[in-house]
Amino acid sequence: MKTILKLLLVSILLFSFTSNNTKDVKLNLNEETTASHRGTFQFQYNNVIYSKSWAQDKAPTKADCLNMLSTAYNKMSSKEKTAFSCAKAKMVKLINSAGNGIDAQYAKSYYVSQCCPNCIKNLGKDNGARCDLEIFAGRAATN
Repeated sequence: MKTILKLLLVSILLFSFTSNNTKDVKLNLNEETTASHRGTFQFQYNNVIYSKSWAQDKAPTKADCLNMLSTAYNKMSSKEKTAFSCAKAKMVKLINSAGNGIDAQYAKSYYVSQCCPNCIKNLGKDNGARCDLEIFAGRAATN
């Protein structure tokens, strides 16, 4: 299971490094990731990904998660922010309503075309524009 998670994380990171944007987390392929809590927030469309990942021993709190989500969101242009504002608002609601946190393995996506069909025009062609939360290990959005 660890190998599958590691391969998934490597795939996501390699895809991100090939785009024009960079990841906030650096992965040393020669070392095993030992952090108990790992995951990522992403805004993506076409071949563009804005993300903020975590790999740490303490589960990120709701405030930490909201901060990481905002960090990824603030990397975008104002036009992109306008398009993703509804999807981000839904992710904020998910984080705030998480009770005492969300356990891994977890993935949730909010598609721009579903929550704001008119906003998609700001991104050009709709190519699956979405806001994602992925928790690979541990927990996130704790109190």
